[in-house]
Amino acid sequence: MKAKQCLKSLALAAALLSSACAHVDAQTLPLDGFEDAINHWQAKNGQDYPRYAPENVSAIADNLLLLQRDHGGWIQNRDPVQIFSEDARKDLTREKSKPDASFDNRNIYTQSEYLAGAYELTGKTHYLDGARRGLDFLISQQLPTCAGWPHTVPAKEDYQARLTIADEVFSGSLRFLRRVAEGEVASSLGTPPMILCAAPNYLAGKPQPNSPSDLAQHALLWAAAG
Repeated sequence: MKAKQCLKSLALAAALLSSACAHVDAQTLPLDGFEDAINHWQAKNGQDYPRYAPENVSAIADNLLLLQRDHGGWIQNRDPVQIFSEDARKDLTREKSKPDASFDNRNIYTQSEYLAGAYELTGKTHYLDGARRGLDFLISQQLPTCAGWPHTVPAKEDYQARLTIADEVFSGSLRFLRRVAEGEVASSLGTPPMILCAAPNYLAGKPQPNSPSDLAQHALLWAAAG
């Protein structure tokens, strides 16, 4: 079965607008989501460069804001823990207006979640603003035909425009949006409106659900609590 949750119904205004990362217990934030990107960066550029300690959350969050494009997204495979020189910071600032971004290697949602956590730890609202912009970008780039995400925008190769499953492009983004909707990443202004969709071929010959409890009889891609 393939019952499709229409993720476009996650209202932009309903996410990351009051507080963020309610379950942050320590004064550091996990960097696991960046591991692939860091490995790619170091494979190409080496490891001989200064890096912030994981405890320096503000410096890392500032890096994420510096790396964030004006449209709210990020390019892939950068090390957010790198200590940039002044010249490098100027170059990155000049690049912020470029249109490119990528969802490859757990990109976009990982940065957004880290910035939300940085806001929770520091109270600095510009981190929350960056997280909101990342979330807005994530939702705005969903493919209209299947509610998934492409590899890269704008696409330079044919495969980059297609639905991407590898490297948690689809599953990671979906989990992040679910956690936002359920308040695990952020409190929202209200309950996001949800729409449950199913393919007609799946429903053929099956009992039609008339209440949330009826969904227990069906195979689901995603069902939000509440």
